[in-house]
Amino acid sequence: MKYVKHTALPVPPPSPRRQAAVMRTIQLLFYRVQPVDHWINRLVALLDPPFVHVEVCFEDGMASSIFAGERVFFRHRTYANPHYAIETLPVDPTGYNAMYAYCQQRAASGVDFDNLGMVLAALPVCWHTPPDRTFCSRHVAEVLQAGKVPEFLLLTPHRTTPTMIHKAARASNRTFFSSVPFKIGLLVQEACPPPQRRGIVDSGSIHTVSFRR
Repeated sequence: MKYVKHTALPVPPPSPRRQAAVMRTIQLLFYRVQPVDHWINRLVALLDPPFVHVEVCFEDGMASSIFAGERVFFRHRTYANPHYAIETLPVDPTGYNAMYAYCQQRAASGVDFDNLGMVLAALPVCWHTPPDRTFCSRHVAEVLQAGKVPEFLLLTPHRTTPTMIHKAARASNRTFFSSVPFKIGLLVQEACPPPQRRGIVDSGSIHTVSFRR
């Protein structure tokens, strides 16, 4: 019997479409200040408008951030508030897992809110903040850097505002979906409209919708 030696063929690199298929996604959610908001929010909006809060959300609906007077959280969020703007970014699986683990660790550590740090982040002053305190944009910036998301590696977390993170996201050519929860709900309704009864027209169900941001 004659044996034939087979030469292994080189494996071609994955196509851009296949590479995109293995990427994970995160959402950054930015809250725009409202006249009835807490005075700290309105002060931050004056220093660096228009956003005063930011959160990071993962594919399973788990989100992480911190509110004034509370501790870092990592829990499911629905984002029914129409004043949130959304930026969606692709991340590699390793970075995604690192960010997820970082959020879990910070929430389990009970990190408190840093009122002074939140205000000073938008001011040209030198200061140091304790590691057991944080604010929303610092926390989210540290999450993004834990995942080595390239758009945010040059940010200094304790000097970062929500608007700075938003600008960095919008400047990226990798952001592939920008919207607000209200608009997403409308898209879902248009794609899957509810069943309607025949022969019934309810003028009260007609609404005028504006898609201005």
